[in-house]
Amino acid sequence: MIFVAAGFIVVSAVGRIIRPAPIDNLGPGLAISIAASVINGVVAVMLLRAGRRHNSPALVADGHHLWTDVVTSAGVVIGIGLVAATSWEVLDPVVALLVGANILVTGWRLLTGSIRGAHGRHPFRGAKRGTHRRSRRIHHRIGAIPRAPNSGGGPGLLR
Repeated sequence: MIFVAAGFIVVSAVGRIIRPAPIDNLGPGLAISIAASVINGVVAVMLLRAGRRHNSPALVADGHHLWTDVVTSAGVVIGIGLVAATSWEVLDPVVALLVGANILVTGWRLLTGSIRGAHGRHPFRGAKRGTHRRSRRIHHRIGAIPRAPNSGGGPGLLR
């Protein structure tokens, strides 16, 4: 879905570079966008911190996704501000292209990170090793994993 949104932004930006158009109806929409971005920024930071503290790739991914929304909104505000300050209407779609590129890069990182996580290359390696050791200890205690003949451990499947 994030790639579709980035695609729409890029296509729209290219169209506006080819045929620049004045920006209209800014007022309340811009104010709401700025307020929402501030709130989203605070929530994104909280999600990222909680995700790292609790070793949760899902929370980290949600934090990155929300942060991408903040950067997107900041790009919109910057583009509008540049157009208002310079009267160069082409600056808005140029900033939109940069925002679209940022969304594509962030989406790619989220996608590849989730694939790596699904295939056992967990981004929080320490948590994985600790979990693996605990799991092996439990399996040894119940005898589900064979022990080496001289390990001195309890009964295993091969004994």
